Amino acid sequence: MGERKGTAQGALNSLGLRILNQSKIELSLSMRYLSRALDKLSFQMDFNTRRIGTEGEKIHFHPEFVFQLYVESPQKLYRLYMHSLLHCLFRHMFKTEDK
Repeated sequence: MGERKGTAQGALNSLGLRILNQSKIELSLSMRYLSRALDKLSFQMDFNTRRIGTEGEKIHFHPEFVFQLYVESPQKLYRLYMHSLLHCLFRHMFKTEDK
């Protein structure tokens, strides 16, 4: 049973990576000036992430969220990817404390 779970997680990871790489290609084609920045962030499947997030080196994604959003609207996923990238470019990765 453990092998089946590993295989299922591998399939989830593979599909998530395909979707996110396709998103990166679409963004690169429409905004070529961001290609180098888009290439700097790798992807990491993460079941502890509810949606998508970044710490500045990787985009952590929950596969079910990525699948659902992509099926609903690929453009919404592209926007969310771009949002994460802009956080990195403008160094807005950390929440500020409420005052």
